[in-house]
Amino acid sequence: MTATIVDLSIPLAPNLPCWWPGLEPFSASPTFRLETENVLSRNLRIEEHSGTHMDAPCHIGDNQRQPISLLTADAVPLATLMGRARVVDARDVRSTENGVSPWIEPALIERYERAAGAIAAGDAVLFWTGWTDRHYLPLDAGGRDFVERPLAAEAPGWPAPRAACLEYLAGKGVRLVGVDTPTLGAIQDTFSPHQAAFRASITPVENLCNLKSLEDKTATFLFLPLRILASSGAPGRAIALVEER
Repeated sequence: MTATIVDLSIPLAPNLPCWWPGLEPFSASPTFRLETENVLSRNLRIEEHSGTHMDAPCHIGDNQRQPISLLTADAVPLATLMGRARVVDARDVRSTENGVSPWIEPALIERYERAAGAIAAGDAVLFWTGWTDRHYLPLDAGGRDFVERPLAAEAPGWPAPRAACLEYLAGKGVRLVGVDTPTLGAIQDTFSPHQAAFRASITPVENLCNLKSLEDKTATFLFLPLRILASSGAPGRAIALVEER
């Protein structure tokens, strides 16, 4: 049996919405040039939660602003960042209200399980909303609809799983959840989905794309983060190894 590698990572560039509005934008500036030093290299300025990235358990605290966990991204075991890809189709979960995220409910996961089989311990559950595929565009070509305009209540928000979804998956033994949206959280409630995930030792991987490529496929999901010491999160490369029969 052989496998095909499918890239599930969004590209990073200064003209793409790969950073959170209000934070320092992603930039890449030359440090060496071929025409002067015969070397090409660039200096990157990048926030820990840019592009396709993981959130560490230390990223968000509880409602009293106390840590849920002190575990940093570099200390998250790599074995928990991979698993059988279980792609839950949430494309019909859409908002018509500006600045509001529609909730993905546990019933959607249960419906998926009835059709595709029970989710098991160690599976990587990926919520396929189609958000990145529709909205991750150059900023001057509609890319502000990805995160900036929804945050400003100028466009509808991306779908987000309720905390109850994370609690349900935790009961199944899931330790990795991926979303093809800017964040696991909702615009109107960014904290509760993250808090539920971190209390259950679930690692969120955000800003995935191309989940359609895994539809009706048998695949293993894998995320490899940059090893940044004491980090609250880390960008990386998300791929799937799709079995070819």
